[in-house]
Amino acid sequence: MEREFVAHVTHELRAPLSSIRAALEIVEEMVHGKMDDDAKKMFGNALRNTDRLEDLVNSILDFGKIESGQMTVHPKVCSAEVVAREAAESMQPWAKKKGIVLVFEAEDDLPEIFADWKRTVQVIVNLLSNAIKFTPAEGKITVFVESGAAGEKAVRFRVKDTGPGIPKGEQSRVFEKFQQIQSGERHVGGTGLGLSISKALVHMQKGKMWIESDEGEGATFLFTLPEIEGSRQPKKTAIKSKPGPVPWWKALFGIKEV
Repeated sequence: MEREFVAHVTHELRAPLSSIRAALEIVEEMVHGKMDDDAKKMFGNALRNTDRLEDLVNSILDFGKIESGQMTVHPKVCSAEVVAREAAESMQPWAKKKGIVLVFEAEDDLPEIFADWKRTVQVIVNLLSNAIKFTPAEGKITVFVESGAAGEKAVRFRVKDTGPGIPKGEQSRVFEKFQQIQSGERHVGGTGLGLSISKALVHMQKGKMWIESDEGEGATFLFTLPEIEGSRQPKKTAIKSKPGPVPWWKALFGIKEV
């Protein structure tokens, strides 16, 4: 009954929330040139808070679906590099605003993966959102896409930050629902559902997720997704042709074929 009530309330919140955001955008467009700096700042804060509320509602709805077994994923063949790049590019403006360098790197000749494109982007965005919250200005976040461990038919995604890191004793609780881990001296707001939802979505796609971190040395969140058998491109090797017979005029002057 509690789950049904929460689901009903969050569904009911979405419609008025969408109306509020649309109204704010229309009013801002109408009076943008007439607003002073304080008014622009106020409108900006209002829009950001509607975004935060929308994220909260979506997180609660997603978590409710996962707990009730109603969450579904629709895996298909896709490019791991393209999926990760889309997520990284969508978070660039926020990282830039906070003075954080966000870098994307991918190995050459990666195999294709079997994954739900939309949900995988959501997972990486959640990890990047978490990293941006905890990484101080002038810090760096790197998104890597690479081959899995030896013998593992998977592609590995890594989101590494230069934040304060997570103490070993706290790492076991990172993926628990409604947990907000204090990292260093900072504690940021949120539902405490993002990482829990991300791990569930990865597991539903037959992957795995974990964390590597040392206090004071940043944190790295990693997850894998299965590769498509036979999609890995073999590395090209140069084949040197055997030299043919030396022309008579080269033999006359002692010139050899290279």
